[in-house]
Amino acid sequence: MHKVQVGVVLDRAFFLQLAGEIVTLEDIKDADPFLYMSCKKILEMDAELLDSDVLGLTFVREIEELGTQRAVELCDGGKDIVVNSKNREEYIKLLIQHRFVKSVSEQVSYFARGFSEILSNTKYLKFFFNNLDLEDFDRMVGGSNSIINVREWKSHTEYNGYKVKDRQICWFWKIVEGMTEEQQRVLLFFWTSVKYLPVDGFGGLASKLYIYKSSDSHDRLPTSHTCFYRLCLPQYPSISVMRDRLQFITQEHNQESYVLGRSSSSGGLLPCPSRTCFLVRGSLLVELVEGRTRGTRKAMRQAWIYFTCRRKNDRKKKSSEASSDPEAEA
Repeated sequence: MHKVQVGVVLDRAFFLQLAGEIVTLEDIKDADPFLYMSCKKILEMDAELLDSDVLGLTFVREIEELGTQRAVELCDGGKDIVVNSKNREEYIKLLIQHRFVKSVSEQVSYFARGFSEILSNTKYLKFFFNNLDLEDFDRMVGGSNSIINVREWKSHTEYNGYKVKDRQICWFWKIVEGMTEEQQRVLLFFWTSVKYLPVDGFGGLASKLYIYKSSDSHDRLPTSHTCFYRLCLPQYPSISVMRDRLQFITQEHNQESYVLGRSSSSGGLLPCPSRTCFLVRGSLLVELVEGRTRGTRKAMRQAWIYFTCRRKNDRKKKSSEASSDPEAEA
């Protein structure tokens, strides 16, 4: 394991499949609340009313794929078997098995194979999951969801160019302490690409965190090198300016909308106008859209247009300010 928490909480139905257990109605309560409630109502429905075929159900599951509907029989001749008070429990059992097991069996098998490789022996897979609670496994994979301890955060941070008692560093931690829990997580994610800490906190990370003094102008936002857990912080002139820059980074709608430059010459960190994240690595511009990663010329054009417009607007603003300044005119 690489000790990288991915912030993913597994569904109970998925966990049970890895353990080789049967998925029941109660196990899908959180995974699909709508289906759960529908099944409960069928089980609780008056027998006489259900036998009158008021629901018009058969042993068929309707599936929507790419905008089209198709029917899948839950058993042989399912389209001709009407759901009634005597077979409703069997209907719900088959419906759940198809929805949460059969229809995703291939995908689950790949996850099982991956876990087996970690355990080094496939025969231990079911034993491993049978002897582990879902909550414990979620903490192992997803990390701790507990409140971030800022004091521990500070103790695991080192400085380059700054000293612990420098005013910028004092301001920085004062601002972090005043952030909401979600803002702290977004900042940590921006800094390290880790949003959920290991169970043992910052001590479980691969290395210390670092704050580097940046030579960028104070009108720039901070930048980061997530692979090295490094935050590059300009020498902001006041705590209010620093708070404004950090607040922009930790806004929830911006956490997936950054443009990151390799150096200050590329503009540092700038907001992207869309919910697309552009990441510059060498000469490659990568677009991240809904978890998919691909090199794209369109992304490069959009980023270039944004940078160009930003610089033009900055020039116009400076020009207008200079023309309206009476001292400049004199």
